[in-house]
Amino acid sequence: MLLADKRNKKQQDSDFIAAYQSEYPFILKLCAARLGGNMDLAEDCAQDAFYILYKKTVSGVTVDNPRAFLAKTANLIVLNRRTKRTAEAARQADLEDMADSLSDGAQLYEGTENRDLAARLCQALSETDRQLFQWRYMDELSVAEIAERSGSSITAVTSRLSRLRKRLQNIYQRNEVTE
Repeated sequence: MLLADKRNKKQQDSDFIAAYQSEYPFILKLCAARLGGNMDLAEDCAQDAFYILYKKTVSGVTVDNPRAFLAKTANLIVLNRRTKRTAEAARQADLEDMADSLSDGAQLYEGTENRDLAARLCQALSETDRQLFQWRYMDELSVAEIAERSGSSITAVTSRLSRLRKRLQNIYQRNEVTE
């Protein structure tokens, strides 16, 4: 029984490797076309699609047509990422409408009025949110740079920034920023 399991595992691995080698260029091009040529995101999506295929293969599910399965999976991953990016862009636009001056960190230091607004907003935030606000809006660090500094994943930083923007909007709308 154990020997049969090892043979089965080797066959599954062999099937996956064959699918990866033959289909990766096609799936990568498909993802790149759907994402407007963004190769970094396309590679992520293609890898995610192959990871899902691998999980299916390891669990014993036989995929009769790997190309069709991968194409469908990659399309769903791309659609999911587009939806998330669109929602994130809408939240970002809402924050920028709230206080246009906050989107340009250099302006925060140039004008006393902007610096004071930033300081008042920061007073209403927790220490961790203040640090995140400082890094993103005043130091103008990218999400990847913030993730590196904080030791968090990019996904975690993106979520924290989203929650921070909502908090800032609520603080500003409730007029908790005192003059």
